[in-house]
Amino acid sequence: MTPVNPVRRRHGLGKAGVEALLEAQGHRCAICGIEERDEPGHRLAVDHDHRHCPGKHGCAECVRGLLCNACNNLIRLASEDPDRLVKAAVYLRLGGVTGNAHTQAPAQR
Repeated sequence: MTPVNPVRRRHGLGKAGVEALLEAQGHRCAICGIEERDEPGHRLAVDHDHRHCPGKHGCAECVRGLLCNACNNLIRLASEDPDRLVKAAVYLRLGGVTGNAHTQAPAQR
C-alpha cells in the first residue's frame, strides 16, 4: 500500500482514499498520464477545487484527482479557469498569432 505523505493528509485523504485514487488513475497523472514515481518531484499532487477550500488545504469533498507537478501548476497558473485553458490550447494548436508551423504544438499522443 502507498504511504500517505503529509500533503495528501492535509486534504483529508487517508491511506484508503489515496490508494483508491491511484488505482482509479492507474498510478498516472489524471491529465497527461505520466506515471508516478516514488522520488521527489515525481509524486502526484492532490488537486482540489480552491473555490470550495481556498488555499493549500482542501478537504476530501473538493479533491478532484492526482496530478503531476506540471499539470497541477498549469491549472493553478490558469486560475482554475477551463475557458482560459481551452483558449491556450487553441492558441498553441494554431501556432500563436503568427501561425508559424514550427511553433505549433505536437499532435495529441
